Amino acid sequence: MLNVDPAKPSGKGGLNIEEIETIVNECPKVCRKKFDLTFDGEKMHMYPLFSLVSHQAPVSLVEKVFRENPLFVNDERDKYGQTIIHYAVRFNQPPIDTLNYLIHRSPLSLEAWDLQKRSPLHTACANIGNADQVIQFLLKETPFHVLSTPDKGGNLPLHLALNNQKCSLELVKSLVDSHEKLLALKTRTGELPLKLAQKRGFSDDIQGYILSKTPADEITTEYLPLALR
Repeated sequence: MLNVDPAKPSGKGGLNIEEIETIVNECPKVCRKKFDLTFDGEKMHMYPLFSLVSHQAPVSLVEKVFRENPLFVNDERDKYGQTIIHYAVRFNQPPIDTLNYLIHRSPLSLEAWDLQKRSPLHTACANIGNADQVIQFLLKETPFHVLSTPDKGGNLPLHLALNNQKCSLELVKSLVDSHEKLLALKTRTGELPLKLAQKRGFSDDIQGYILSKTPADEITTEYLPLALR
């Protein structure tokens, strides 16, 4: 079993990323076949490249895998419908050049929906261990309609970002400036982005910015205390 785990040394439950890189460099064709991989505590039958990109594989290694395996396609999916780009942005901050390489091999993968109806952008916004620059890069590349498409839970990428305490003012600005009408779109439970920001106790800077961009006809009396600060 091939198991990539950056926290575990060889012989203690898994190979780390450096050991996997050595294996791929010596025998890159190993990535042509699927293995039983332990990923996020769950065993799945998948390509090693999925685990490599989720653990910040350098673009040189990813390019080598594709060069040796030209029939490998980016729209290969796991059992949850997630593509290699979902994996790249799922947990860690991927190198931008690796992400750029994967996207330009298959631009349509940015519109790939997993079984939760989440695009790579939705996934990145829901898991903000990613630096703002990763999401900002995705925003530049992702088709406009993806920003206003809710997942199965009724959440847009902006809603998912605002449900995470790590969401920054810079990220909110990037999402809002890319599609200002998002601030008038509610969650399935009827909450505006402004309401989500209040519920999560975000700073006055974030709440004030969202308030300033929210359409006036959407601002009800419950938001007046914020407006008067």
